[in-house]
Amino acid sequence: MIPPRIHALLGVTLVLSGCASVPTGSSPEVVVTDDIAHFWEAADAIEAVADSAEQVRLFQRLYIDRGTPGLEAMIARRG
Repeated sequence: MIPPRIHALLGVTLVLSGCASVPTGSSPEVVVTDDIAHFWEAADAIEAVADSAEQVRLFQRLYIDRGTPGLEAMIARRG
């Protein structure tokens, strides 16, 4: 089971990453949804382990490390 704190973080991150967009020069903005698939892959992997430290490592490796420029910008902006 995912600890409530991590579950809340995952939910908020999913919502915010779904709203991220990446400007592409003079073209209209393009909505990138790759982070959503990465999020659910990480969430499924996290549910399969009980160790909270391993859950954090999985979230980092499967979601944050594979993030799109939009997710990276959101993380940088939020500090």
